[in-house]
Amino acid sequence: MYTVIKRFADLQDNRYVYNVDDIYPREGVKPTKKRISELASNKNKLKTPLIVEIEEVETEDIIE
Repeated sequence: MYTVIKRFADLQDNRYVYNVDDIYPREGVKPTKKRISELASNKNKLKTPLIVEIEEVETEDIIE
């Protein structure tokens, strides 16, 4: 799972607009590994990373 760090319109998803802090991909969309790599790097049309991977936290790791 990824979070959006810069607003963009996904040209491979009918120009769907992702806003900062949105989850990528949205429900029902299955991007390729290549597409995820493009969006997470500067190898896209905006030449800047647009998403970052979210590390999932195990509930055992949470200290109350």
